[in-house]
Amino acid sequence: MSRAAFRALRVRLDGNAAKAEAEGRRAREIAEALQEGEVARRAGVKAAKNPHPVGSHQRRAWADGWNAEHVRLGGRRAA
Repeated sequence: MSRAAFRALRVRLDGNAAKAEAEGRRAREIAEALQEGEVARRAGVKAAKNPHPVGSHQRRAWADGWNAEHVRLGGRRAA
């Protein structure tokens, strides 16, 4: 294997590792936001008080957690 081919392979593998790390971090953030939404609903926080930026995956996950807990408690699904 030539040096150029080896460097290209190394760059590709490093990129794959970075992508896997980013996906893992995103999955952890989503799981944390889901949990936060559930806890917030149990605490009586309104859905409009979502603390995450509009359009972010954390905001959607928080809302999903809030809605899931709201339905579990007998309410109708909001927004």
